Order: sequence, then C-alpha cells, then structure tokens
Amino acid sequence: MKKILIVIGALRIGGAEKITTDFILNMDREGLDFYFLVFGEDTGEYEEILRYNGCKIIHISPPAPPYLKYAAELKEVWNKYNGFDIVHTHTLLNNGINIYIFKKLGCKRLISHSHSTSSNRSPGFVMNVYEKMMKKMIRKYATDYLACGVAAGEYLYGKELFDNYGTVINNGVDFEKFCFDKEARESLRQKYDIKDMFVIGMIARLTKVKNHTFLIDVFDNVNKLYPKSRLVIIGDGDQRETIEERIKALNLKDKVLMPGNRNDIYLLQNMIDVTVYPSHYEGLPVALVEAQVNGIPCVLSDAITREVQISEKVQFLSLQKSAEEWAKAVLEYKDVSRADNPLNEKGKNYDIKKSAEKLREIYLNGIL
Repeated sequence: MKKILIVIGALRIGGAEKITTDFILNMDREGLDFYFLVFGEDTGEYEEILRYNGCKIIHISPPAPPYLKYAAELKEVWNKYNGFDIVHTHTLLNNGINIYIFKKLGCKRLISHSHSTSSNRSPGFVMNVYEKMMKKMIRKYATDYLACGVAAGEYLYGKELFDNYGTVINNGVDFEKFCFDKEARESLRQKYDIKDMFVIGMIARLTKVKNHTFLIDVFDNVNKLYPKSRLVIIGDGDQRETIEERIKALNLKDKVLMPGNRNDIYLLQNMIDVTVYPSHYEGLPVALVEAQVNGIPCVLSDAITREVQISEKVQFLSLQKSAEEWAKAVLEYKDVSRADNPLNEKGKNYDIKKSAEKLREIYLNGIL
C-alpha cells in the first residue's frame, strides 16, 4: 500500500480543488492510501465525499514566512502518519517550500503539479525574489513535474525542463455527466424564467483575475444589441459585492442570475448558450472543458492558453478590444445548436477516467 499525501491548500469549490478531487474519485485506488493536507480550519465542500471514499483530511495552519511554524507542523504530520511514499503538491509557487521540507523529512517521491500560468500575487521586488526562489526549489528537488497544460508547465518549470521531463495531465471531465441534456435545459430555463432567452454564462470563482466586471460590461452591450438576453454567473468569492455593484450601476439586476456556489454544474451548463471567460490569466480551466463537452460555444480572453480549445466554436479575443467588440463576437453564436459544436479529436483525451488512469500509473510506476 502506497501512502500519498495530496497538498492542495483547500477543498472548497474551485478549479484546482475540483480537478484534484475528481482525479482521486475516478481512479482505481487499489493499493493507494490518500491523505489530503489543507490549510486552516474551514471545512471545504469536497471533504465529505473524499472522507466517504476513504481519504483522510489533515488540517494545519496556512504557510507564512519565515515558514518555521509551517515546517514544524509538516514534521508533526510526517511523524504522526509515519511518513509518506509520495507527496503530490498542488499549491503552485508554494510547491517549492513543500517539496524542500518533505525532502528534508525523507520523502523519496516529490510531485509538483502546476495549475496556472501566473501566481496571482502583487508584483514587486519581494515577490520577484520569492517567485525565483520557489521555482528554483521546485526544479532542484521535485522528482516529477506535472501540469494541466504546456503553458502552465513552462511557467512553473521553464520550457527546457518541462519539454524534457514534464508531463501533462489533462483536466478531464466526466463525459457522460457533462454531455448535453435537453430535458434539464428545458426544466432549468423554465425554473429561472429564461425559457426564450439568449443566455450567457460564466462559471468561476468571483476573484479579480476572472475579470467579472468586464464580463458585466460585455453583457451590457449584448443586452443593448439583443434585449432578450440574460447572464448567469455561477460561483462565489471576494469580488461578489463589487460585481453586484456593477450590475446595479448598469441597471441589469433583473437580467443577471447569481446562484452562488453550486454542486450541480453539470446540470446548470445545459441552460447556457455561450460561455464567456475574459480572465486576465488561467491555467487550463476545467470549467471550459466541461462547457465544450456540453457543446457550448466559448468566447475567451487570449490570455487563456489555446490548449483549452477542444471544439470548433471557440474564439480568443484580446482584452484590449472593447466590450462592444466582445459582445458582437458573443452574438455570432446566438443561433448555434449543440450539434454544431462537437468535440475535436484532442477533446476525446479529456475524459477524466483517462486522466485518472494516467496519474495512477505515475503514482505506481513513475513517469515512463
């Protein structure tokens, strides 16, 4: 039995948290014993289902410089559970400190996993030094270099190292669960009184990097050009109040739905006609894979890697373009049906079961 510690930081609803949970739940776990290390005392939405499936959840204090308390707590965890065969860390730059500490504790397999192409930290001298130091630690001490895509891998490990030693684990989804459901579409559209509307959607944490305020401006322009439109924003976060203020300022309150965090995304996707993602940066958002598996056309920021395109009806636009230009691009897909937007050949590799199987092989046998 191999003991594997997953360092994820939190198990709340979100992209990296969801895909990490999905990897484990869709994996043949025979011979593998999973522990999840999360920061703080808050219980995340995914903890219950992971516990139900035999995983152990360990809570410790969040990491903070100079990391002495954090290192001491990691040592306590290591000693309490008599060590781990593998540590798989998903905390981007903080992968460096995790890998360094666990190497000193004696762990032989240290897997770094990149889920983004930027750190979402304020730029400056201190941050630049910290970023260089963490990347140096990762590149020196990790034994395996994983990423959700090539761009995310090159960001954290550098192009040469990732080209030679890195491995992409696709952010897979459950094809059967996320495929288009006409009955669910009709039922949800009736429930939310949007039966005959053109519905734009974005499913993401409400944070600055997701650029929801620009999304609101785009929708305002869509609504002016085509008044029978509605916007659905699914998710929650620290920008909720700012987003609600922008909606109110543009007199769009009656045209925007914000149901918060949901665990039935696979159903809610069905009522959306176009997904819009004007993010400042991303790794490879699993929500966009889910949308395309459902057949939904997408209009995306060109800051998002083109690796995410697994269907025909996808446009990448610069954030330098106006909200009106974005709106016109969105409206190009107003009459597109699900049948008009099948997955391409690459898309067929985004089955979560294939991704989970690939990761299991890495746990058992290393990268071949």
